[in-house]
Amino acid sequence: MNCIRNSLEDITNFLNPYRVLVDSHMVNFFTHRLWEKHVPLSIRKEAEDVSVDEVLKEFLCFSNKDDSYPEKGSRCVEINKFVKNARSLYLSNFSKCLCLNELQTLMDSWGCTDCNIVLDQFFMSPKKSHEVEVTSSIVASMFKAFDCSHVVDVGGGKGYLSSVLCLEHKLKVLGLDSSSSNTSVATKRTEKMQKAWNGIRRRIENGGLSKRKGKHWKAKFLLNYKSNIEQSYNDKELLKEDSHEKNMELSQEFNVNNSSDNNDNVHIVGNNFKQVTYYVNHNSNLYDIVKDSFPDDCKFNLVLTGLHTCGNLASSCLKLFVDNKDTEQGCARLLVNIGCCYHLLTEKYPGTPSIKQSKIIERTDANNTEESGFPMSSYLCSKKFSLSYNSRVLSSQPIDRISKGNKCPSDALFYRALFEVLLQRHVKDSKENSLYCVGHIKCSTFTEYVYKALKKLDLQLEISEAEIHDILKDYKQYKDKLNVYFMMRVTLAPLIEAIILLDRLLYLYENGIEDAHLVQLFNPVLSPRCYGIIAFRKK
Repeated sequence: MNCIRNSLEDITNFLNPYRVLVDSHMVNFFTHRLWEKHVPLSIRKEAEDVSVDEVLKEFLCFSNKDDSYPEKGSRCVEINKFVKNARSLYLSNFSKCLCLNELQTLMDSWGCTDCNIVLDQFFMSPKKSHEVEVTSSIVASMFKAFDCSHVVDVGGGKGYLSSVLCLEHKLKVLGLDSSSSNTSVATKRTEKMQKAWNGIRRRIENGGLSKRKGKHWKAKFLLNYKSNIEQSYNDKELLKEDSHEKNMELSQEFNVNNSSDNNDNVHIVGNNFKQVTYYVNHNSNLYDIVKDSFPDDCKFNLVLTGLHTCGNLASSCLKLFVDNKDTEQGCARLLVNIGCCYHLLTEKYPGTPSIKQSKIIERTDANNTEESGFPMSSYLCSKKFSLSYNSRVLSSQPIDRISKGNKCPSDALFYRALFEVLLQRHVKDSKENSLYCVGHIKCSTFTEYVYKALKKLDLQLEISEAEIHDILKDYKQYKDKLNVYFMMRVTLAPLIEAIILLDRLLYLYENGIEDAHLVQLFNPVLSPRCYGIIAFRKK
């Protein structure tokens, strides 16, 4: 526990001078003069004295530098120092954060059997396939080793993980989701999958569908994690989201003629896969929910899992795992949780939120009845530690993907900040400007951006093209500073995520869960929310 506390202290101490920077919003870059107010003078002077390409190279290509960098004569000493100190505190450098190979070694010592699987993009997007492959393999392996009886997939959504655990690993799975539409889709999707599963699995094995061809594809997946996906890093298609799958009808998605294999899987899914619409919180009675779904069973040693559980749901899962101790009917024996959507967390000690933050909090927690999701540990609670909404939004910035792409922010970020200047000029109550959520706009010029944004926001403002051209001319020289400011914030983003995850890990230790581990499960370029918490109670 001391190691976790020390890391939290190191991160928060380093972050303190930059809190105004991570608490800010890029929309206000010009209107609030963020460059002059929030960037330390030494970094500001250095960035203004050299080319923007040289500065951004320090942020984008730092991982390729050795410890001897900066070289003699470098003009980016202060910026390099900032980046190096920040990255030294990332979870990837935390001594207690495991990589997959280290987890596999531990799992071998726990007596876990190999339950690895290679999926195909036929079932889901490359990103989702990668996440489900790893998570399902870990859950299935530990399920058998720790004498578990049922898997509870919290926030299971469309049933990606649940269906694979049931169909491939033959586990009893209860999927829980608060959305009835998700529950319905998950059930229908799994019914379609079961009819095609055996045939498609054979075709994957024979290389008929899988893009991961090769005679060694069956090799131990976890131990070969890096080699299996490194080749995929260069495939730009892997960075696409699930859009292609969302546009497919279920009948087309699983249109594989494999009727000869239907009977076995229909039997398996009918008995083992259950889907329930249920809002999970820290007070949920897991045993009653599982009993109702599997009335013929009498022992309930549960695996509590969740693949990208949003906001407070991740915190609730940890609390449920701690509270559901050994009883005659069983216990919550295994936890495999990967959280996301940190901006949806409610805080125990919130500061004074902006108008925009208040509206979002009101919208996401209308009843204001849910227990806070951060902080969880008594250590941070004793400090009444808080994170702003903007900093929690920032924590989701995909720094590895940005570095891999070696790209600066798009023009849209610059256009949005300029648009805020126009709003301040033309909207009477300028304090309300931050309420305007423009979102993504496709455009080729700033003029096009302004008129599309006004139309999207239904604002009847008289803004001439001449005024638009003038403001673009006046502020264009500051675009480089905006890009540097953006990259400074992105460099600090993983520290916010580290605070949240280390706080959760420490909470488990403080509550007597000695076997708790933080693991980097996924490729961070493909799946930016790549860290999971794995904990268990021994038999």
